[in-house]
Amino acid sequence: MRKESGNLNLGAPNEISMETIHRTMRPYAKIFLQVADDSCNRAVSKSTITSFLGAHSGD
Repeated sequence: MRKESGNLNLGAPNEISMETIHRTMRPYAKIFLQVADDSCNRAVSKSTITSFLGAHSGD
């Protein structure tokens, strides 16, 4: 049985706004991109790993 993925319905009163989604995801995307850049440049440090793990745990 296949589970359908959720849809973004901005018209619903209980739906999370697109601005809230962007504001929430932007810091995580920034951290993940920085980790990818550091990894490609072989510049991974303790700080890089700490921020990456913090982003995964929601800190």
